[in-house]
Amino acid sequence: MSKTKSNKPRHWKTATPSPLWMISTATAPCPPHSLTNKLSVCDQRLYGFAICFAAGLTCTLLSMLVFFKPIKFAIAFTLGNLLSLGSTAFLIGPKRQVTMMLDPVRIYATSIYIASMIIALFCALYVHNKLLTFLALILEFGALVWYSLSYIPFARSMVSKIMASCFDTEF
Repeated sequence: MSKTKSNKPRHWKTATPSPLWMISTATAPCPPHSLTNKLSVCDQRLYGFAICFAAGLTCTLLSMLVFFKPIKFAIAFTLGNLLSLGSTAFLIGPKRQVTMMLDPVRIYATSIYIASMIIALFCALYVHNKLLTFLALILEFGALVWYSLSYIPFARSMVSKIMASCFDTEF
């Protein structure tokens, strides 16, 4: 028996992957609006994401107003980071969010990021030392950047090479 080529288009076999924010934890697509004007699951997730992300961004931006008061700045900045981080759980679901955060590729970045937020809040709320709080905020910001770069392919290796070439000096 000889195999003949099918006249079917080939594009149906190579589906392009969906962006992460479009992947639902449910297997079925989101249902359309019902006649009772209730929001669909997808709409609820998008509204939850938008509200949580907007609140996080607002806290982060408002923290700049109290930049020279490190304790207030640390509380507002860390709260903004937590809200922004939590907003993505609305899009992809909390289980998938935790799974992605604990992925071997980014487990260290996640651990350092969460630890730096805890340290910043501890220094701001209990120690009340402005210098320690400021140093914890620098650590938190660096951990935030490194954690964010873990979601971009090859970004951390590229930044590492750039930093190594910038600071590679011989005396």
